Amino acid sequence: PDGASFKVGPVQNFFGDLGPTDVAFHPDGGVLVSDWFKSFDKSDKGRIYRIHDPATDASRAVQETKRLLAEGMAKRSVKELGRLLGHADRRVRLEAQFALAKADNFSLLSRIAADKSSRPARLHAITALSTIVQTNSRSELIKEMESLLPLLDDEDLEVRAQSARLMGTGRLLASQASLDKLFVDSSPRVRFHAMMAYRDLFTGFRGGGHRHRLGLVDSLKQRANLLFGLNMSVGGPSLIWPSERLAEVLLQQPRAEPYVHHAAVMLLTEIARVSGVAFTPNLTGFNTNSSSSVRLSLLLAYRRLGDASVSSFLSDPDPRLVLEAARAINDVPIPAAYPQLAALLSLGQSEIGDLKSEITFFTLRRALNASFRLGHATNAQALANFAARIDVPEPLRIEALELLSEWPKPPARDHFMGLYRPLPPRDVQPAADVLRPVLASLLRDTNKDVKLAAFRASDALSLDEVDRAGLVADATQPAELRVEALKSLAKRKDARLGDALKTALADSSEALRMEATRLQGGAGDVGRLAGLLESGSLAEKRNALSALAALAGQAADAAVARQFDSLLAGTLPKELQLDVIEAAGKRAALTTKLAEWSARFAKDDALAPYRPALFGGDAAAGKSIFIENQQIACFRCHKINGEGGDVGPDLTGLGERKGREYLLESIVQPNKQIATGFESVLLTMKGGAEFAGLVKSETDTELVLNSPEDGIMTLKKADVQARQRGLSAMPEEMVTFLSKRELRDIIEFLATTK
Repeated sequence: PDGASFKVGPVQNFFGDLGPTDVAFHPDGGVLVSDWFKSFDKSDKGRIYRIHDPATDASRAVQETKRLLAEGMAKRSVKELGRLLGHADRRVRLEAQFALAKADNFSLLSRIAADKSSRPARLHAITALSTIVQTNSRSELIKEMESLLPLLDDEDLEVRAQSARLMGTGRLLASQASLDKLFVDSSPRVRFHAMMAYRDLFTGFRGGGHRHRLGLVDSLKQRANLLFGLNMSVGGPSLIWPSERLAEVLLQQPRAEPYVHHAAVMLLTEIARVSGVAFTPNLTGFNTNSSSSVRLSLLLAYRRLGDASVSSFLSDPDPRLVLEAARAINDVPIPAAYPQLAALLSLGQSEIGDLKSEITFFTLRRALNASFRLGHATNAQALANFAARIDVPEPLRIEALELLSEWPKPPARDHFMGLYRPLPPRDVQPAADVLRPVLASLLRDTNKDVKLAAFRASDALSLDEVDRAGLVADATQPAELRVEALKSLAKRKDARLGDALKTALADSSEALRMEATRLQGGAGDVGRLAGLLESGSLAEKRNALSALAALAGQAADAAVARQFDSLLAGTLPKELQLDVIEAAGKRAALTTKLAEWSARFAKDDALAPYRPALFGGDAAAGKSIFIENQQIACFRCHKINGEGGDVGPDLTGLGERKGREYLLESIVQPNKQIATGFESVLLTMKGGAEFAGLVKSETDTELVLNSPEDGIMTLKKADVQARQRGLSAMPEEMVTFLSKRELRDIIEFLATTK
């Protein structure tokens, strides 16, 4: 037990090296385990294991349980079924419980529930009673349920908890006073079930599904209405708001147990649904309570209701509650409260709170999104003003600028939540008008990322006030900004593009030169590109090869051919091999040279076509592919620096220990060499026995096998008649999901990870 719920006890390796997906008790004894961990091993042994003790299987208790389950409960008397509610095996108790609930034997179950001789029998009886009251509408149940009210005062906490649950399921209004007392029970589990039961009373009140006893006069009126079709007014029940008791529970120190707090929220939510407009005025004590726990319960109730009253917590003194209110408004969402959330952007630093706080950061992110989604000119102005504030963290300023850039064409997915919440296209003018006055100062900002975001926003909103050519020529500007300016000139087909390209091609910034080369495209200077292949950096040489591959004409053919000749001669830098081969593959005139290259491969060398990917990759890009590419999902099965899965071997430092060729082989031919401890085998012994598992270690005479059925085994090789090797857990076709450039990046990442 752990508060109102449970927690997992000590975890022990009970049996073998398994990855269970399900566990079930077997009627014959023991347990059945379905195993995923061995799912890649084609051992024909199946994936369901039975773990049992033959001596226990033969015991009287197991045999009796087997017989009872096989015979079923249909032909048993209610007396026997009542006795079986206290059986040692839960499966038998459940079957008896179901049978008694189906028989609708309320009186027998009531007696068992009150009998303290067997706790399991009492709890199963109460659960069976819950089933009866949930599925039966006969009027006699009111009196029968009222007879169970003393169970709410039982000394057994679980009996109290389940009895409270029973009263909620049956929606017995006569139980409300007893349930109210249980709100302060010593057990958080009882408190939880009492609050949830009281919530069910309000649900029944709202839906007309409650049970209550009428007075004599009202009872006669109801009967006359039914018999004679009259419409006389019948007095209804009343429900007490347990607000004070709820506050008392939530004021407990330390903070109320999470499940109990959740139950309080659920009860408040249901009270609000029943009371309607009367709810908020009657809960002012919650809204102004000194306890953040009490205020939070009301806030979360408003969230569940989608009630814009949640915006009142945006000015709460506790920043955690302010964030929780922002979450409710933005994440649910509650659009009626967007204006109040968006208004946070105009607050001063002292009013917002600690701008370095993560809580404030995520509150303001939601305020930015609310402004964007409202979409009025005043909201665009608020975004621009916020972006211009130097007292605000740069990531938030950048986000404000990104939202302005998306103003005319909002993406279908919500900017913050990533959920499909489309907005219609909007007029660009409000965003352009508010960005224009602050653009110059933003482009002078000391933070290069703010500068870049401001330029991109101006470009997206088609502002002409920016001197794009001047930015390209200004060597004091960040390289990223100059590249963006050059791209913008090309996109706008600006008359100054030619001069800007000349400037960029002669600049000291490699990134700018490479972008200029790319933008030249079919108009590129073959002579200059060929010169880059001789004296440029590695990145520029790759860029030049890509540009040459796209150029028409014999001069480009000749330039690529010279590089391919270097490849054939073995003098080409290994980091450029893949780039030259791919460039040649786009030149029809070089098909003969490509065929000459391919002819050098040995027929049995499966790695030969992939060896050009051994060097020259981008380790950062390789890391991204390793972790994020869901098609190959490397990270699910392998660890790097302590993070990742356990299905395959840990790859930390593998490149340093084994070399790049081993890494390539492991991806292209995963079954060629299987790492020690991960090779699966099926052994047939000379005596006929079979053992399947992972080879943990091996010598000339012995083999240590980790079998999911038999655990760690040491076997003499002389006793093995046949050895059938299983396949690697890594599929052979994995390499087909990668381009050779991606393969090169992954190898670079693995080879350089220490």
